[in-house]
Amino acid sequence: MQKMKKRLTLKACAVFFVLCSISIFSSPTRAQVTAEDLLSLPTDRIVELARMGEPEAQYWVGRALESRAIQMPNTSRESIAQWFMRAADQGHEEAIYHFFNNAYYYPEGRRAVALQLLNMIAVRGSGRAYYELWGGAVTPNPNHLLEAARLEYRPAILQLGGALKFSDFGSERWDLERAVTLLQAGIAMPREPETSPDSYFNQVCNAYYDLWRIFSGELTSNVRDRSIEDISNIDPSAAVDVLIRGSDFGCPLMTLNLARLYRDGEGVEQDFRVAERLARQLFAALEESDIIYAAANFLLVEILVAQEAFEEAKEYVTNLSLRDDYGVDRSLLVLFSNGRYFGVGIPICSADGVSPDACQDYLDSL
Repeated sequence: MQKMKKRLTLKACAVFFVLCSISIFSSPTRAQVTAEDLLSLPTDRIVELARMGEPEAQYWVGRALESRAIQMPNTSRESIAQWFMRAADQGHEEAIYHFFNNAYYYPEGRRAVALQLLNMIAVRGSGRAYYELWGGAVTPNPNHLLEAARLEYRPAILQLGGALKFSDFGSERWDLERAVTLLQAGIAMPREPETSPDSYFNQVCNAYYDLWRIFSGELTSNVRDRSIEDISNIDPSAAVDVLIRGSDFGCPLMTLNLARLYRDGEGVEQDFRVAERLARQLFAALEESDIIYAAANFLLVEILVAQEAFEEAKEYVTNLSLRDDYGVDRSLLVLFSNGRYFGVGIPICSADGVSPDACQDYLDSL
């Protein structure tokens, strides 16, 4: 009888332990609250959940305080960091990324914890985690970027493609064909949720620019210790196609270079109207202080001069205002003195078909 009671007691304890375990890992107020759940809750309830230890709510409070969407007494960078740290310690992945990238706000020694947590995510097969490990390291490990690319993480694919156009990278050898394949693959991939629209735009535009440099042959002058014969990827028609696709995507530098092609008739039929339209298209998309804005103005004047529309060019320059970041008007300096510094092609009076004397008279009149 005594043995039977003992067995029943042991069974009861085992059942109790299992039930306790289930309640800990499946409680509706802990570990199962999602970002979508929080959307339907008032702020004070989310803060309450965060104080109770709910990681999704802790992450939400950290982001809300960081963006000043909510306010709490005695808020500081350190106190905001604590919310992310608490969520990260419970395995909240977004909090871990934020924790790792902002570790300088945390108490000394916490970055080592953030690194350990991020490594745990990486070994599960996260390309993003490997990419963050590569980008956030004081001494980046090339293998981290290679692994992120192998796991098909888009930013890593583009980064590796951009690196291989110049030189070896880790265990990968310098290979323009491989670079082209990676860049084209990265451009075709959709934006991941954690990448902002602005970052995505810049990444894709940089990839288009890299492809154009490879196909146009512009890259050859910058590849050290490689003979011109090694560059077998020059393809003028592909270069034009990349410029068109990049311009259609909205990349300013692609639009500028496409306008130059139409101005000069290189790879496309010469068409000053199209060149002018493309140049003017940039003005609405850029700030006056942007270097491409200045180059577009220079290009527009070149187009007018190439057609010997000197009066129109003079009126345009007279009314032009190109102010730098300090508000100083640099119009004539940009257009004439430093034209080549801004990457603006041929000198203004050497365009085909332009009378040198008439052009010089025009410049003297300014």
